Amino acid sequence: NSLRKTANIFYIKYPNKAKLSPMTIKNLVNKFTKSGNIADDYHSGHPLSATNHTKQEATINALQENPQQSTNQLAMKLNVSSSSI
Repeated sequence: NSLRKTANIFYIKYPNKAKLSPMTIKNLVNKFTKSGNIADDYHSGHPLSATNHTKQEATINALQENPQQSTNQLAMKLNVSSSSI
């Protein structure tokens, strides 16, 4: 199986790296064939959480400006998850 051989060659050449399975090799080949590279896609999905100091300050300031806004409105405004508000 050429996928298994490729995985073994990778392991021999890079013994300190995690061993790749034949399925991982197959997925990487398919990804390269489809997109021309194997870089991870940009995911805009899940918003960031408000756990760092800057975002916490922005959250407090936004609440002081408008204490009537909902957590969902505030989360959208600050581009964070509503559960982190």
